[in-house]
Amino acid sequence: MSIKKTSLLILTLFCSATIAFGGNIKGKVYDKTTGESLPAATLVIDGTNRGFVTDLRGEFSIVGIEPGEYTLIVSYIGYQQKNIPISVSEERGTSLNIA
Repeated sequence: MSIKKTSLLILTLFCSATIAFGGNIKGKVYDKTTGESLPAATLVIDGTNRGFVTDLRGEFSIVGIEPGEYTLIVSYIGYQQKNIPISVSEERGTSLNIA
């Protein structure tokens, strides 16, 4: 196996192991009045450099988060920003439906 392939394999395994550990947050962002999902809503974990965008169904999945207490900042054009306190644990995932 060449050095490039070996390096790529090691990097891939390291990244996979890093993501596999830690907590996760998943859920959906939707309009409270209509129930319509909000695609491309922005989510940022306050105090980190981690940001995410919801998919076409308004769903998101954030993995590999260090356990602890955080504030999830959710924003969407034309809507008021929401700051949601969350607790992330390695043992169980955090599920949120954000209206």
